[in-house]
Amino acid sequence: MLIRNHFKELWVIYLFLLVTSLLACQENNIKGQNIISSELLLQDIDTLESWIMKAHGDPFRFTTQENLNLRFEEARKKVKSGNGMTGEMFYGTLLPISAELRDGHSHVFPPNSDKLEGNVFFPLKFVFVDKKPRIIKSFQKGSAIPANSEILEINNVPSERLFRELVSLVNSDGNSDMIRYRRLENTMYFSRLLKVTGKSDEIYKIKLAHPDGTIQEYELKALNQKEYRRLSRTKNKRPFEPIKFEEIEDKIGYLKVKTFNGSRYKKDYNTIVDSVFIVLNKKKITKLILDLRGNGGGDDTKNLYLLRYLMANRFALQGELTFRQNNYKFLPDGHHWDIDPRSFKANSQGTYDVTHFLWTGVDGDISTLGEFNPFENRFKGELVVLMDAFTFSAASDCAAVLHQSKRGAFIGEETGGSYIGNVSGYTPTLDLPNSNAKMNVSLINIRLPFFKSDWTDRGVLPDIAIESSVNDIIKGEDVVLKKALQTIRNSNYNNEMVETLNRIK
Repeated sequence: MLIRNHFKELWVIYLFLLVTSLLACQENNIKGQNIISSELLLQDIDTLESWIMKAHGDPFRFTTQENLNLRFEEARKKVKSGNGMTGEMFYGTLLPISAELRDGHSHVFPPNSDKLEGNVFFPLKFVFVDKKPRIIKSFQKGSAIPANSEILEINNVPSERLFRELVSLVNSDGNSDMIRYRRLENTMYFSRLLKVTGKSDEIYKIKLAHPDGTIQEYELKALNQKEYRRLSRTKNKRPFEPIKFEEIEDKIGYLKVKTFNGSRYKKDYNTIVDSVFIVLNKKKITKLILDLRGNGGGDDTKNLYLLRYLMANRFALQGELTFRQNNYKFLPDGHHWDIDPRSFKANSQGTYDVTHFLWTGVDGDISTLGEFNPFENRFKGELVVLMDAFTFSAASDCAAVLHQSKRGAFIGEETGGSYIGNVSGYTPTLDLPNSNAKMNVSLINIRLPFFKSDWTDRGVLPDIAIESSVNDIIKGEDVVLKKALQTIRNSNYNNEMVETLNRIK
């Protein structure tokens, strides 16, 4: 089975490391910062460069060797210009390298034991609407800041310039756009970037444009980790439902698939999916909304099984899968992966093609290579697919295969995952020995069948692009689902639903 460190799992790991780091800090006065010498940090840069160049499945898919080399040289120059730095600040130095790689599965993480200074949490919760940061709420009691106010400046830096800089440090697959902005909406991650770029402060001077057009400046105290955790705690959290199906209107079904990670399912995934389509056929559902928003991916076999219920004709999920090496023993002990020789074969490009043994030799799972027929009881009606920036990895592959075959309409945001496949599969988290900063390095180069014919550096683009407003979010209004219902009510299925979409935009 091809096991992916998909986006949500990476995000959970990232947040865990941040919390671990934060809990180590003294709230207002950190003493005894662990400064690592420039010499040792330069060794870590060399080590990271070696790992990426030798192990990463395709480091130059979305960039050039020249550009990647330049990022490494910039990091070395920054390290040489000082007298050492903390592991946390070194993590910030590595971020441009990670971003240049443009692989959403390969992240840089801060070290576990690093300590943060003082109050580091930004005191406002915001979202991007049309790429402009708008306030959802203030964490500071009594500030009376109106929701939907636009951030114009932070500490006298225009927000357009500030966010342009921070977005450039966020990695994604290729040039998938909205995922970079959506990740900055996470207060912890945003506060971390402010810190490592030298833009955090104990008091934030913030200029806002209120919804009525008035402009006002505020001075807001940053939150310490105790305050932030208390104020951001989710109340009445609902239990996780990996799959949800209902007849949302007469003959219109709604299928929400939150993950393709088999470990998140208490019951057998295939059995659950089978039961959904048995009910769907029994109820004679003729129109289906497939919701892949927030699905960070998972196991390709799970994606394949769902596609066999949705595709109209024989199809392939994956085209080419390759390793760069035939062994990875050069990686650190405990992290290198010994590939069974039957799992690959050398090709004429100097890399190694994955064979069926990679799956059939482990747990009896089927291979995702080759072509597949749809199931006999497949869904034959109209399909609308909902996507957002957190539709990633196997979920983005699912959307891409459906989109390539013109199987329905696509509504929402550009996917965070690439249209043409990704670099994932086996993705060890490697510790740099001197700084204790970490990086995931993805090993398998996965190309979808249309990689060469429809090469793109973007995600799956929607036919109708919709994003929620601040008022929609506060009220809990799902405007994307509403648009999907409008679309599918007024459509006549002819395998070319984009014509319908163009009429009702």
